[in-house]
Formats: sequence, C-alpha cells, structure tokens
Amino acid sequence: MLARPGDYWITLLVVQASAVCYAVSPSDGSSAAPLVYQTWRTFTTRDGLPHDHIRTIYVSGDQVWIGTEGGLALREGDRFRRWTQQDGLVHPAVTAIDKDPKTNDLWLGTWGGGLVRFSAGRFDKFDQLDSGLAGNLVFAVAVVGDRVWAATNAGISSYDPINNRWGLYVERRSDAPEVVMTSLSRIGDGIVAGAWCGGVWRFDEQGDRWTVVSTAPDHSVRKRISSESLHDTTVGTAAAGRALWWTTQTELFRRVSDRPWEGRAIPIDGFPGRFVYGLACPSETEAWFGTDRGLQVLTDWDTNTWVTYRRCESERGGVVTVTRNGRVVGSGPTAAAIPDNQTRCIAFKGKDVWVGTVNGLALGTGLKPWDIRQLPGKDEERIAQAGCSSTARKAFPLQPPTDDPVDVTSINIGVLGPLNRSVALPGLFVRRTEPNRADLLAVQIAVQDANARGGYRGKVPFALVLGSSGYEDYAWTTPEDEFSTFAYDDHVLGLVGCFGTGSKIATAVALRTEVPIVNAASTPLAVHESIVPWIFRCFGDEPRQQRALLDYIFDRLEHRRLAVLRTPGRLTDIHLDWWVSHAKDRGHPVVSDVNYDPCAESLDTALQAFQRLQVDAVLTWCDVDTSAVILQRMREVGMEQLLVCSDQIVNDRFIRLVGTDPGPIIAAYPITERARLAVLGDFAKKYAEQTCVGSLRQPPGPEACFAYDATRHLLHAINIAGPDHSAIRRTLVAMSFSASG
Repeated sequence: MLARPGDYWITLLVVQASAVCYAVSPSDGSSAAPLVYQTWRTFTTRDGLPHDHIRTIYVSGDQVWIGTEGGLALREGDRFRRWTQQDGLVHPAVTAIDKDPKTNDLWLGTWGGGLVRFSAGRFDKFDQLDSGLAGNLVFAVAVVGDRVWAATNAGISSYDPINNRWGLYVERRSDAPEVVMTSLSRIGDGIVAGAWCGGVWRFDEQGDRWTVVSTAPDHSVRKRISSESLHDTTVGTAAAGRALWWTTQTELFRRVSDRPWEGRAIPIDGFPGRFVYGLACPSETEAWFGTDRGLQVLTDWDTNTWVTYRRCESERGGVVTVTRNGRVVGSGPTAAAIPDNQTRCIAFKGKDVWVGTVNGLALGTGLKPWDIRQLPGKDEERIAQAGCSSTARKAFPLQPPTDDPVDVTSINIGVLGPLNRSVALPGLFVRRTEPNRADLLAVQIAVQDANARGGYRGKVPFALVLGSSGYEDYAWTTPEDEFSTFAYDDHVLGLVGCFGTGSKIATAVALRTEVPIVNAASTPLAVHESIVPWIFRCFGDEPRQQRALLDYIFDRLEHRRLAVLRTPGRLTDIHLDWWVSHAKDRGHPVVSDVNYDPCAESLDTALQAFQRLQVDAVLTWCDVDTSAVILQRMREVGMEQLLVCSDQIVNDRFIRLVGTDPGPIIAAYPITERARLAVLGDFAKKYAEQTCVGSLRQPPGPEACFAYDATRHLLHAINIAGPDHSAIRRTLVAMSFSASG
C-alpha cells in the first residue's frame, strides 16, 4: 500500500481500547439483592507464600493448599508453610492439586516436572521418562476411586498406585487431530473432562474409554446462544451436586442430572483482556469465573444475576457491579479489593472464598446482601477518583517502562522448536505440511540488528535461546516441554514461534505458560490461536487488529447492517467466520451471508439482495483482482456502501484496477509497503549473504520475512515494557492497534 499525501480512498485503521471498571447505574429493584463479599484480605510472599503468582487452590477441611509459580504452600490456622525446590519439590510451578481421601496423599501437577506425590513430607516424581505419564505439563489432577487421573499435554494418564498400573487415554496421535484435556471434574462416582476448544468428555468405566458428551454445535439449550463451532472455545468444566457446568469464552452451560443443556451468555465487558481462565461452582445455581477483568460470578442461574469484583487501577480500592439479564442494576466502590484483576483460580471453604491472582492470594469473607439501592452521585465520583472509569472503551496507551533487571548480562528471548512431533501410536503417519518453526536465521539477524542499535535500552544485549529439539527424532519428550524450559530455566521474556491451524496443544500450553509469543506462521488464523491473549501476530490478520477494525465500523462509523460476500479460497471462511462471530457478539449479527464464485456466478444477484436489505457495509476477504471486480460492480449498480477487504488490496495494483476515487473502502494493514521494503531490503541482503553457497544466494522467502518481522515486533515491545511478562503482553496489545506509517 502506498499512503501518499492526498490519498483518501483507503483507510489505515488505528484504534485503541482498554480495560475499564464500570460505574454506577440505577437499580431497577426487580429482585432481591445478591449476596456479596464485603471484605477481602490479601496474602503475598510477605505473609509466607513462595510466590505471588497463584496457579491453583485446593481446600481440604481446615487446610488450604496453594500451588504457585514458585512452589507449594499450606494455609492452616493463621500460618503458612511452604515447600520449594530447595525442599525437594521437583518443579517450581504447581498447576493442579488433589488429595486421596483414603491415604491422605497429596497429588500435584507441575508445569514441566510431571506428576508428584507428596506423602509424609516426601516428594515422589512421575514423569514421561520414568513412568507411564503421557506428558510433563499437567493441566489438572483428580483422584477418583483407586485411580489418580492427570490431564497432560500428551493425553490423559491414569495411575493405580496400589497395583502400580498406568493407563493412557486420548493420546496424541500422528494420524488424528490434536485433542488436549485441560480440566478434570468428579461428578458422582465418575469423572468428566473439558477439552481445549473441544467440548466436554466423560469416562466410560465399562468401555474403559473417554467419549464426547457434547460440543457447542450439538447441545440443546434453553436459548440457543451460538451454533457455530467458532464458539466452542471450551475452557473448563466443574461439577456441583447434580449439576455439570461447562464454560467457553462466551457462554456458560449447565446440565442438571439428565436434563437438556441450558445456556447463559457470559457478560464480560470490553476488549482487550476478555478471557476466561477457570471455572469453579459451589452449588447447582452459582458459578465463579477467573478472568483477566476481575472475578465474574453468576450468583443465581434462574434470575441470571451476575456480580463482578474488580480492583481499580489506582489501587485505592475496588468496585462491585451487579447485572441482571444483561442490565446493570447497581454498582459501588469498596474499600478492600482483590489483589489483581487477573484472576486464575477459585476455591471455597465454607462460606468463605479463596481467589488466586497473578499478584497475590485473596480471602473473601463477610458474605452479606449487597445494598442494591445505591444510586449515582457521590459514589460515582468516588469510583472515578479511585481510577475506575464509567466509559466502556477508553484509550489503551503503551505501558510505561517498568524497572530494569538488576545484575543481568543479557535479555533472553526464545525460539520455539518443532511443534509437530507426536508419538506414533497405531495408525498411519500423516505428513504435516504446515511450517513447524520460525526461520532461525531470520530471527538471528533481527537480534543482531537490535544489538547493533544498542540492545535492550542501550544497556545490555538481547540473547537468543534455542529450543531443545535434539529429542525430536526419537519422541523421547513432547515438543511443548520447551515452553517450561524457556519460562523457568532460561527466564525468557518472550518467544518467537510458528503456530499452524492444527497446533491446538501448543496454544493450550501457551495459555497456561503465560509468556508473550509472536507467531511467525503464514498459515490461516485458527480459533484456538485467536482467543489466546498471549499469542500475537504482527501482520494483516493479527486478531486484535481485525477486532478493532469491526469495532471501528460499529462505533465510529455507526454501521449496524453488515453483509458478508464469500468467495472461494482457503483463507476466506476462517476470516469471515471470525468477523461474523464478532459482529454477533457485539449485538449486530450480519443481515446476509452469500457465497459468490467469480468463475461461475453473476455478482448481480448478491448485490441486489444487499440493496433490498439496505446494508451499510459489505465484508469480503479475497485476492486483489476479485476485490477489484466486486468494488467496480458495486459502484456500477449504484451501491456506495463501504467495502471491507483483506489486506491484500493494499498495493499499487489495486489502485490501477479501481482508480483513484472508488468510494469508501477499509483494510487493516500493519505497515506501509514502502516502509516494509525499506526495512526488509537490508534484511534481504544480509539473509542472502549468509545463505550463499558458492556464487548462488538464497533470498528470504515469506516465512523468513515473517520471522524477521515477528522478532523485531517482540524486541520493540520488550524495550517499551521492560522485564515483565504481563507488561510486555499489554504493550503487544497496544501495538496491535497502532499501524506504522
């Protein structure tokens, strides 16, 4: 694209958004006030925790066990005890906890060290090299009957400690799509699991196998919220009494006994940060969510009443917001608040609730009816003064730098190794055609260029850490082990890698690892990648740019009636499905969705339908020539509506085809072609010199250019944000809305 002065036919979109706290809205007095926790107490390393980042909580009687990024802790009475690697714990990150009621043995899942039994003060390790454990990255643990179940990145393993017998289920295979279970829940005498973007599964004891209970397109709900598989972004499951709960990113489902599934939309407001990390359910009518926007609580299923707890940005307190049937009925400030809005896990001890965040552990007490009679006025002013805004979408600037690390000789970033290895169990081996790693030479050149400019803030150089790919030919380990190694051994601040459309396990692991990743793949964007808030792209189909584009159309241009025009192509459906889904989430479903084959059909039929429906804009995703044909025909038949296209139209050829005054068009593109060529020209020369064989030089291909861009993108974010994963992530989000040039 050439954005010359005076060019007005194409829009380079620059949109900003932010996390906020909602303010007060009058109560409608339509129902009884919900019960709300009035007091929050925070615990950190100063109180005895081994780390402030809380991964999991397990309550057993008077004992509260806490798994953190730095070890295991026990809260008993008013004191904490803790165990770290110095005390024999095999890995610092404890991600799952359950207890065997028969032996009182504590079973721990770790993020890289496998499964651990904590018995009589001793830690016994079970990993993929010395036991039947499928993978060393453990998402969930559950003790049911005589078996210990562990959901790992390579399948579900069961262990019978009495008979020392292992079982393997839903294993990764080279001849089947990837499936990864990320949650386990006991229900009655049985066990269910939530598959990452794969529905709900249940173990059949008689058949000794796991079977699918339901997936998003197939369930029967009271009110159908979604029917597209795009919404099957399963995060977790939970059981309480006769009820089985299941949550995706947008919807909560419940089934009581054998009744049909019922659904509720999850009212998490705003973007970025709209992500559900976990689910906990204390009863058949109440559900708690850990999100990046605070605690989201469905206090009563029948009345659809929700309570949100958030900490305000100024750290002067918090805010409680109550909604009923999608309408805010009241909100007010609180003197005490959860330690951080990034909540990860929840557990209940009687009427009290324990909440784990990335910045401390919280105990909620004083459960009382909330004074729903609060009205706007002084309280609203207090909320604003506390740093909570009543504006739903305020600016989201790049984060200010954090303190620099002390006594470091380099700032490390990692390159993910191959992500397509799998254990070849019975079945035919299928050769994968997707790229499986970033172009290493391109990444190295980007790091060299950054260091030539002074490295990290002109203080220390950037250093490249490579993945442990030596095992790949032997399948001794799983590829995702590199995530743990990078995070806990190499202490990288970010990663460059390739995630293809089939990399479902890798995206699930990336979500739990919480290290920023810039994806250098050129493959189409998959749903399971697009929803992970830790994975970014730096070119045209970057998820946040596309979401910002539609938000711009809805909010700035005030277009509400959108039509979709689909053309053949491998990228078309995934992008348009994504746009359709976002439009529906925003409350403006598309009014028409039409297929058009330029080689076999007339465009006029579709355009006539759009005119009858009085659409405001037409969305399409196709190549330059087809986009030009669509635009020209629209103008010929008198349609002056906005046309939203793919980033492929951002070039001189499109200008030559449609002229300089074709009417309103929008395409999101992260950098002008002129600026890109200026940067990549020097890179191409260096790349060719280092791939020279005799007199033959190999210029960089698209994958190399993507890897170079991705690395520069990550290094720039690190320079802005400093040595903090969350700050780097927030900066990458902000950069997603900033178009260069």
